[in-house]
Amino acid sequence: SKDRLSVDEKSKNEIVTPDIATKFLKDTYNIEVFEMKPLPSYDDQNFQVYGAVTGSSVKRKWVMKISCRGDSLGDLEKENRAMQHLSHTFNNQEGGLEFPSVEASRNGNRIEYIEAKVLGYDSNEVAWEVAGFRSVKVRVISYLDGVVMAKVPNSKPLVVHLGKMLGKMDSALNRGPNPIPDQKSFRRRIAWDLMAAEYFVTQNIACVLSLDNGKRKRRVIEAFLKVYTNFGKRLHHTVREGVVHNDANDYNVLVSLENKDRVCGIIDFGDLLYTKIVNNIAIAAAYAMMNKDDPIEYLVCLVKGYHSEFPLLKDEVEILYSLACLRVCHSVVSSTCEFKKNPNNDYVLVSAKPGWELLEKLSSIPVEKPTNALYAALGFNRQACTRDNDSCEVCSSM
Repeated sequence: SKDRLSVDEKSKNEIVTPDIATKFLKDTYNIEVFEMKPLPSYDDQNFQVYGAVTGSSVKRKWVMKISCRGDSLGDLEKENRAMQHLSHTFNNQEGGLEFPSVEASRNGNRIEYIEAKVLGYDSNEVAWEVAGFRSVKVRVISYLDGVVMAKVPNSKPLVVHLGKMLGKMDSALNRGPNPIPDQKSFRRRIAWDLMAAEYFVTQNIACVLSLDNGKRKRRVIEAFLKVYTNFGKRLHHTVREGVVHNDANDYNVLVSLENKDRVCGIIDFGDLLYTKIVNNIAIAAAYAMMNKDDPIEYLVCLVKGYHSEFPLLKDEVEILYSLACLRVCHSVVSSTCEFKKNPNNDYVLVSAKPGWELLEKLSSIPVEKPTNALYAALGFNRQACTRDNDSCEVCSSM
């Protein structure tokens, strides 16, 4: 899946070598590099940099982000704007949330360019080869200390705190006394916009038939698509829109080194866009429910934390669970498509395993139970679903 791919598969396909990156940082950013190592990334090539500004004895860490997927200058500038807006709002607040800030080069630019080798698939799309050279965009951002949420036990207090932090972030971007200006300029088409997920899954669902128990997997996906159609899609026009991070998976959330029940940072703004605000917490919910004995309890914990900082509308609560399930469907189908392109890369199937397990687990739960639980936890009045699995068209599809 998008969120689980590791730099391990891409490191042998790097387009900028560490020695070239080291020279570039000295020449362009006045950074003397003491140590450099690759960081996980799905599309970009990232390095963790340990060094000091020339002439300074203060040692620091940065992240060098090399844009490999052809992001436009405008998209990267918007991503920078959002990070700067959030870092100015939150950074240096005691016990609060931190966001990366974008460093200026010696020329005052927050986006620079480096000449890099371009690597591409050969004719069978398995082996990689040098395909030429081109100029790619580079940014240097501050490094945030912490451990990714995927590497620590996910306690319920941690998940509640994640919800709170996402609510604070969405409030700072879209509400509050100082929302980010010109929000609609962040509107764009990207593959991982949740509003495009139904189309992607529908167009590519046949690829899951190649998997073990493929027919069963396809039926599960189709059932969740029906849930989305009946409970989510019909209410799109009633929910709020705004600028959202759009990818709060457990590898983009940092947990405090001192307190494993507190989120201390959120990274990777590459999927930032203007869309339905509720998508942001729904995407986080998709990952918060994975690898849990009772995923609905964790869903409720996350959403309660979020609602305490960014109160949800009733229709947003109504569609949230179906959106979370849609994100999981998108992730596992995408992984399967990647495996079909590159059958030698078993990693993509292993990385999709928590998603498939979650869908199987959720398919055994009455379809309205999660939303009823959210309504009850948030204090909304709702007519609970009284239909049993045999008489409800949607319930019976699960």
